[in-house]
Amino acid sequence: MIFPFLLIFISVLLQTITTLPMALIGLLMSYIFYKESWIFFAAFFSGIFLDVITVRTLGESSLFFILFLFLIDLYEKKFEVQTLSFVCLASFLGSLVYLLLFGQSAAFQQAIVTTFLSILFFFITMRIGQKKSKTTFI
Repeated sequence: MIFPFLLIFISVLLQTITTLPMALIGLLMSYIFYKESWIFFAAFFSGIFLDVITVRTLGESSLFFILFLFLIDLYEKKFEVQTLSFVCLASFLGSLVYLLLFGQSAAFQQAIVTTFLSILFFFITMRIGQKKSKTTFI
């Protein structure tokens, strides 16, 4: 249970260093694999923290993160969300909209890099989830 907290915390810290929406990836992976309501609170507080650190209007990132997770929650009932194709599409579209909304230059290229990083996080999270499930059934 500590893994999603760690993933979100590291992602938020990495986003303060780079212009890539790493918090979006951390929140996406946490919600896809754990599907718990506390991730919406984590999205809110992550966005507030990012807005304070990046000196933006308070609540912009929070609102985007919560709406993004809400859309993932809506499509969860119609699509299989724990697939690589869904992760690629959601991370690309989410990061592209986020980067365009907050005025980042080279948004398309950064969205592609973010998609590759989300694929890497997806495989890492899948690997950790497999190891965890193997140990709990023993």
